[in-house]
Amino acid sequence: KRESFTDLTYVGVALNYSFVLPYFLSMFSMVVMFLATGATSLERVLDFITGEVPQEPPWTLPTDAARINVGTKHEHGNKNDADVWPREGKLVVKHASMRYRPGLPLALTDVSFEIAGGEKIGVVGRTGAGKSSLVALLFRIVDAEPLSPTHTKRRDGDGDGDDLSGKLLLDGVD
Repeated sequence: KRESFTDLTYVGVALNYSFVLPYFLSMFSMVVMFLATGATSLERVLDFITGEVPQEPPWTLPTDAARINVGTKHEHGNKNDADVWPREGKLVVKHASMRYRPGLPLALTDVSFEIAGGEKIGVVGRTGAGKSSLVALLFRIVDAEPLSPTHTKRRDGDGDGDDLSGKLLLDGVD
């Protein structure tokens, strides 16, 4: 078979490159990765400079001022039961919908239920039924979606004036 190769130096060069080529390909992929990382970092810096970074909602709301000192001891050393919140632990969810970010479809649509204080519940369902989305909504990891204009005509009939938006109420406080 040795006679079939006209020049053995070509065979040596081919074998040499076959061992070195994977090394250079891995180096090339590392350079591409570093360039992509650098471009992403630059893009994030530019987003911070231009102010286009979406802001999280504030940690406290103006309506929280009434509950700042809730549960603190008074001058007599006892807690005033009227100041303790939550009192019962009753959770009411009315017409709540949520999506993980703008442009995505609703993960939960028009969810309503009540849980009495001290009641133990379980959430079961198939894959993709919304169990994790419900927990994200309850812990306010993701905020409830305001109702669309097509749903503004809906009335829940209880006369409490909250017919136009989804609510999560803990002892009557949103």
